[in-house]
Amino acid sequence: MDAALQHVEHTCALLQSDPMGAGQILLALRSDPEAVSIARHVLEHSTMPAAHFHATGILQAALLGRWTELPLDERAAARNYLATLLLTHGDRYASFVTSQLLQTFAVLWKRGWAEEGAEGKTRFFQQVQALTQQAKQGQDHHHQQNCNGGAAEGAGQDEIVLASKFILALVGEFSTAKSAALGLPLEFHRQAHKAFETYGLLPCLELGIGMMADVVDGVLGVTTPAGGEGGAAAAAIAGERAELILGRLDAVVQLCVEILSWDFGGFDPLHEPSSTAPSFISPPITWRPFLLKLELFEALIEVYIRIRSFRISGVHQREQEARTHALRQLLTQLASLQGPIFPNGQERGLYAAFLVRAGVELLSQSMEGAMAAVGGVSAAGRAEEMEKFGPEIVALASFLQVCVSNFRLPVLATFSFFPDFCRRLSEVACRLLSVTAGMALEFRGADGDWTEVCEEGWAMEAFEVLLETWGVMVGEPGLDLLGGGGGDNSPPLGPVGVGGGEGGGKLDGSYGKGGREYDVVATRRVIVEAATPMYQAYQTCRVTLSRVEAARSVAVEEDEDEVAIAEMGTQEQVTGVAAIGRLAPATALAFLKHLLLDPPGEGGTEGGGKGGCFPRLHLLLTAGGGEEVGSGEGMDRSSTGVAALMEEVRVLVQGLGFLIADDFSGEQPAIPESIHRLCFQSSSYSSPPLLASSSLSSSSTSSLSFSSSPSPESTSALLLETCGQVHLLATFLLQRVIHDPNDPILSPYLTEAVLWFLTRWARTYVLPDTRLYRNGILAPSLLQAFGGEAGQQQVDGLLRLAWGFLTHWHSESDVAEAAIGLLRAVLLVGGGASGPAALRCDTWKVILAAMEAEGAMLLQQQSQQQQQHQDGHGYGHGQLHQQQQQHPPHIPPELGYIRLRPNVRGELLEVIVGGVLSHENDPEAPRALMQVANPLETRLQHLLLKLSSAAATASMKGNATAATAAARARAALAQEVGEVAGLYAGLAKAVDHSGQALLACLVTRALEPLVGAATQCGPYPETMHAVLEFLRNYAEVHISSLGAEATMALLTAAGQALKAYAAHNLGRTRKDANSKEEAVADMLCVLELLSYLATKDFIDFSAEHEGKVAADAVADVVFFGLERMIPLMTEEYLDFPPLGKQYFTLVNSMVSTYTGRVALLPHPLFMQLVQSVMFGVQRPDSEIARDSLRALAGLASFHAKACQEAQNGGGGRAGLGVHVAAHPGLLSDCMHKLLHMVVYEGSIWDRLDAASSALLALVLCDRDAFLRMVHGILEQQPPGVKGRLRHEFEEMVKAIPPPQVPPAGGGGKGRGMITDRQTKLAFRDRLKEFAKRVRPFMQMR
Repeated sequence: MDAALQHVEHTCALLQSDPMGAGQILLALRSDPEAVSIARHVLEHSTMPAAHFHATGILQAALLGRWTELPLDERAAARNYLATLLLTHGDRYASFVTSQLLQTFAVLWKRGWAEEGAEGKTRFFQQVQALTQQAKQGQDHHHQQNCNGGAAEGAGQDEIVLASKFILALVGEFSTAKSAALGLPLEFHRQAHKAFETYGLLPCLELGIGMMADVVDGVLGVTTPAGGEGGAAAAAIAGERAELILGRLDAVVQLCVEILSWDFGGFDPLHEPSSTAPSFISPPITWRPFLLKLELFEALIEVYIRIRSFRISGVHQREQEARTHALRQLLTQLASLQGPIFPNGQERGLYAAFLVRAGVELLSQSMEGAMAAVGGVSAAGRAEEMEKFGPEIVALASFLQVCVSNFRLPVLATFSFFPDFCRRLSEVACRLLSVTAGMALEFRGADGDWTEVCEEGWAMEAFEVLLETWGVMVGEPGLDLLGGGGGDNSPPLGPVGVGGGEGGGKLDGSYGKGGREYDVVATRRVIVEAATPMYQAYQTCRVTLSRVEAARSVAVEEDEDEVAIAEMGTQEQVTGVAAIGRLAPATALAFLKHLLLDPPGEGGTEGGGKGGCFPRLHLLLTAGGGEEVGSGEGMDRSSTGVAALMEEVRVLVQGLGFLIADDFSGEQPAIPESIHRLCFQSSSYSSPPLLASSSLSSSSTSSLSFSSSPSPESTSALLLETCGQVHLLATFLLQRVIHDPNDPILSPYLTEAVLWFLTRWARTYVLPDTRLYRNGILAPSLLQAFGGEAGQQQVDGLLRLAWGFLTHWHSESDVAEAAIGLLRAVLLVGGGASGPAALRCDTWKVILAAMEAEGAMLLQQQSQQQQQHQDGHGYGHGQLHQQQQQHPPHIPPELGYIRLRPNVRGELLEVIVGGVLSHENDPEAPRALMQVANPLETRLQHLLLKLSSAAATASMKGNATAATAAARARAALAQEVGEVAGLYAGLAKAVDHSGQALLACLVTRALEPLVGAATQCGPYPETMHAVLEFLRNYAEVHISSLGAEATMALLTAAGQALKAYAAHNLGRTRKDANSKEEAVADMLCVLELLSYLATKDFIDFSAEHEGKVAADAVADVVFFGLERMIPLMTEEYLDFPPLGKQYFTLVNSMVSTYTGRVALLPHPLFMQLVQSVMFGVQRPDSEIARDSLRALAGLASFHAKACQEAQNGGGGRAGLGVHVAAHPGLLSDCMHKLLHMVVYEGSIWDRLDAASSALLALVLCDRDAFLRMVHGILEQQPPGVKGRLRHEFEEMVKAIPPPQVPPAGGGGKGRGMITDRQTKLAFRDRLKEFAKRVRPFMQMR
């Protein structure tokens, strides 16, 4: 044995120099007949930790490998040996060796748990209990131990620590996620988990809670309360005694956390085992006596308070943080308890009251400690000192969030201390915001990551957790039914599904759900009073952060992606805070009005008499422009000061927008319930302050006049006045832009936010959808402000603002897109009997006139260029292009939108054309559409002439200079073709509600010339991409409603474009792309185009008199494109989700609609298609997997049906016969892969239905091949598995319909295979049972 010991130690030493060779030697030792003896000898006599570790592994592998051969007494002896070794020599081993020994001990127990009788299991727990009793009796010296039948003497570890570790290892090994891989069927692990849950887990809990009580008493006995006179004595606990007490506490807390993390759901054979702890814990009722011990948990909280309150000699700070973290984790788990352990609502309420009271007390103390810790500390050390409290404050906030989410408001509101709870929760949130703002001010000039310290620091993280906690309370059903805080029972006139007293709470003042009822009115009043200061503190903090960040951005250039991510997080905060502000909307609006509109000398954001930000912005913009003139007149006009003020205004406008309206992307938003109810209660407001008719002339000298009148008497007046000032701000900003669009003091970021606000305002208040409200009734004050002539003026003013920014600030794309969003809101919503209100406005006529003027201007320019060409006696097109570059045509200011980027202008055309065609049977629509479209058609015709001229010039020989100029001219023409295609792409996205097919006629005229122009520019990939986008957009929106002639024109153009793409740009990827999606944009666009075209054959809403498209016309084009895309779809591309989803959606659609055409693909191409489908079957994305399986099922069903028909009626090879003949294993390979997926893949619940259809169809194709495959699989299984697997296969085969044979005598065709819906459902159910039963004993772990 000594030689074996030296051999093992030498091999372990080689692990550093030759890990592969040494690893092979150690693996070989596991199968040595003397492996157990060698491992024991190494563990007992070696001094090398690595040798101990690998010897433990050898011992475990050797015992498990011979487990079935070992008698029961030898199995017990192996466990006894490990227990004795740990008890007597545990202090000899390194910590990682001890962990390995404990795991081996637990693994051996798990492996034999089923065979071990109840007596043996009980004896083990009794021996662990005896071990803890010895510690309880004060036997802290070396003594004799007897655990699980083993006894020895020695200097072992502490009894409670060791007992905790034994149980911890046992619980962890029987859990779902932490069990070791033993090479046994999943069924074994599931059965062991269930068996331990039935008997084993409860004794572990009993032991754990018992040890917890003893340890807590021990800690309290040697410490004194925090802040008392014994603080010095507490700090004097040192040496072995401190190490012993704290070590016990750590071990027991870790054990209890592990027990409470138990997954009572167990193993689901159709899912991967989850490693995530459940959000809430629902233990059985048998746990009740051990978990509902409030005295123990109260003592545990006291232990937490004492430990965090003093420093212990000899204990590292990190150990203290880890200890308090573990205690908080345990407390959070206790707050997650629910289910049968609470027999009634009263006990649940008492339990919740204890935890909530303790949690808010701890959080308040921790926050006060953080604030007190920085007293007298320099600014440099303040953040570092407060950072020490950060993790605790965040964790305690999370603890309270769990409490509130678990017990909910109906329980919390019944507590007598609930008002104090809300008040303190709000105070902590306000302090966190104050800390964040203070750190922002201190770090504004510092180097480093300011965002990480401030906006993403611990204080803001804790605030976000508390905000979620408030969100749970505020979102309680019934709480918002009482309106804006008045407490009265207003009529149910809110949005459908929100108000009306249906569902949610009771409007008689009480609300309950199976437990104690609570007073909704009083509860709401308490929450409003507590949350209002938090709302105000947040707005002030956001202003401070925005000002500092804006000032820093002047000197430090920030990453755009990081800014976008931070903005998304901020919007989530603002949305949550807005929900709180809506509880008392009048108060929230008044506070925002104070921040926005207070005149100078009356307070303002930061005090000091600065006033609201709007008046300060007005002073800034009207006195000095963008000049840096210092801080005269109390106004900071430096670049940092200007940036800070602009950002302050932007943040407050954004906050106002989130308060007054919800953001339902793609839906018409409704006025928030609480605001709408208060508007019902408010008095009328006869003078809306929105100046919709403000002059937009560049010579206008009107200024921005902010109201300084006293607070309005009604909520609706307050709402209208505050929002009206934002409208005035937009008007004033536009006047500044008209005066000087290059003024450096103007902020595109602010202007974009203001336009965003107006869009939100327009959709919700100016043009509301009355169908969203009960009986179509709006508040009278809102009807008075926005109905009739007043409403028409509002719409005209919004339309004028949007168009003004588009024409006069075209250089700012973000502002232009925001203006288009406002146009979209005004033009495409709010329709009435005579169409959208915007179509009756003067500004709408101005827009159409501008479009018509653009057409006239283009015709004039075309005429001038033709005249110049004639006067030049035929000089080359390249020279003409050079002359145009040197002398660009003049564009008047009112047509400034022409200078927008092509993609932005395309969006503009979509909106305007959508407005033109928004009213059915509108007699003015044809003329208006021509006003909009004439410039585009004129530009296209002019472009075709230039292309023709360029082609003629290219055919003439010239010198090198002329050739270079001609090449540049061709590139410019290709770019222009792309721009025109981009405009048509926007136009094609418009929806035609006119009922006159006006847009289809317009686009159809452009298809042939535009695609022909793009074909001439084939070598220029960006041009071809623009044309493909145009065709895709047109097909997406209009293909289902096009008549035969228009459809054929689209198909012809698509075919021509696909041929040009295949000739010049097939498979092109952009090397300079910023994202993978940009890199494969061409391929994605082609796949989308093919998918939309393919829908024509099964979704056709065109009129009957327009005729139908020929049966193969669509298929010809789609298959032409598909045949060229299939070879490009490598695994790398298919792994990219957008491209993969689009490809498999198309393939599934084509197989479903044109199965016969798919079967006729050339064999190499067909095999590539099948390979891609089988690749998709195994993708994690369930949508891709299901589409792939459906495509496979379609192909197999087609072949099965064809084979059956050929068998019944004679005939030759049918279906996929050509491909099967070329690749005989085609179907069996697919069957084998599907069976492997059903049996072995991690999670199949999301694709099992589709897999059953595919597998059934494949089996029906060749039943004999399936049976041969099953036979081969069975022959590979061990005897213990073979019989069970055969039985399950036999049961599955019973669900497969038998083959049908032709009738005797050959007098007619026989009946086909039975594959009706009932058969498919029966096979699906049988396959699901097959998977549930087979996976547990076939999968190994």
